[in-house]
Amino acid sequence: MQSCLVFVDGKECGLPVTQIDREAEKIARYDLVTYECGLRHRSYFLQEPFERVLRSDRKTMNSLD
Repeated sequence: MQSCLVFVDGKECGLPVTQIDREAEKIARYDLVTYECGLRHRSYFLQEPFERVLRSDRKTMNSLD
């Protein structure tokens, strides 16, 4: 599980975060994913779109056969 990366009073918050939003293909070819901890600190990450990951996994699996 991921933890909150926001610094508060010189220390990392460290609380567990949950995914609250995913904006599909807003930035180039990646999705913008938003995570939030219990203190409402938000972190944003770029991730490869879920469908693209599944397609690349299938290609990898097919190449192993």
